[in-house]
Order: sequence, then structure tokens, then C-alpha cells
Amino acid sequence: MTLALWLLIYLAIGFGIGRLFEVLLGWKTVRLIFYPGMLVAAAGRFVACLVSQQNPGDVDILRSSGPTTGGADKLPGGWWFRSMYAVGPFLLSVAAFVVCWNLLGEPLDPGRTLPRLAFESSALERSADAASRQLEGVLDSLGRQRLGDWRMWLFLYLGFSFIVAPAPSKDDLISVGVFSAAVGLIVFGLAQAGVDVVARGVYRGPFWEGFSFLVTMALLVVVLTFLVLLPLRLLQKRE
Repeated sequence: MTLALWLLIYLAIGFGIGRLFEVLLGWKTVRLIFYPGMLVAAAGRFVACLVSQQNPGDVDILRSSGPTTGGADKLPGGWWFRSMYAVGPFLLSVAAFVVCWNLLGEPLDPGRTLPRLAFESSALERSADAASRQLEGVLDSLGRQRLGDWRMWLFLYLGFSFIVAPAPSKDDLISVGVFSAAVGLIVFGLAQAGVDVVARGVYRGPFWEGFSFLVTMALLVVVLTFLVLLPLRLLQKRE
């Protein structure tokens, strides 16, 4: 249940980021700047096609249009393929993010991992508080780095690429939302029946550390976008 909730939160943030960059830069420019992330997202959609036994030629693997267009996401197949198509880029993005972080010598320190959540009224407040503390930790770690450290800059570029380029569409959000709600109802029903549901190994180790860090990096993208790109865009409009 925790993973379903955080996945929904992360993809909602990712959709906002994709929409923001689509408006500020145009999706063609985004694809060019963050091409490594485009390849990772395309690989995730390709794997989704293989798993769901769909022809990759029937879908826009590289997503030539932005996340808000939606026309490229009119997919064949049923709900299973739709869900895999939405989650595939996310899973490969986490994997690529963790690999780059380790290969580059862990240039930034995420500090902590995200807490467990449940379907309750305080979940949104707890997630916002946890995410803000995560962001503070990464900003503090970033402030301690040397500006001339190429590993840090390369990691930031790749990290931003793995967040901006695979931004989900509105259809992706709906698919993940339905999936999350279904998981929540199943877990809630089992809990009411006295059955404890335990996801062994999910909330420990490199996956959860990488996902926690990816959520924080997504928030960092939002902050830097509003601090840098948005003012530049407003200045261009005035001129």
C-alpha cells in the first residue's frame, strides 16, 4: 500500500514537471536536452509491450508529443497493458538512477528514506512533511559539494533527465490511480478480515533508497525550475 501511494504521489509530481517543461521549453526541446531519459522511458515502454505481448510498432515508444497531448497514448490492449505502459518507464528510471548514483560514487547524500504510509486522512500531511525534510537534506548535501566536481554535475543532469523525460501523461496517472485504489481496497479488505499483508524486501535496500532519492530529486527539479526557468520565460514574454 505504501508503494502504491508514493508511486501515485511521485507520478503526479512527474506529470506537473512534464507539463511545466512542455510549456516553458516545448516538448521537442525537452526531448533533445534530456535524451538519455527519453531512451530510458522508451525502454520501459518497450518492455511493457513485450510483457503484455503487444507490438511495439503500434505505440509511440519515444513519445513524440508531450505528456498533456494524450493522442499518442491511445493504446491497444486492455487495462494490463495500460498499467504496464505507465509503470514501465518509472521502474527503469529508478534502476538507471540507482546505477548512475553508484557508478558516480554517490555524489549526493539523500540522508533518509521515505516513511510508510496508509490510506488515512493524515497520509497527505505526512507525505508532504517527509518530502520537505528529504529535500532539505539533499539541498544541504548539495551545498557541501565542490562546484568543480564533474561527477556531481553529471549526476544532476542524468537525474533530472530520468525525471523530466519520462513524465507520465494524464492517461498514465489515471491508470496508476486506479491501480493504487485497487491495491488499497484489497489490502484494507484483507486487514478487516484479519489477514496481515507484508511486502517483504520492498521497503529496504537499493530500490526503496533509490525511489526515495528520486522523489526528492523530483522536488529539486520543481524548485530549480521555478527559480531559474520560470523567471527567464517571464522575461522573454516581456521583451
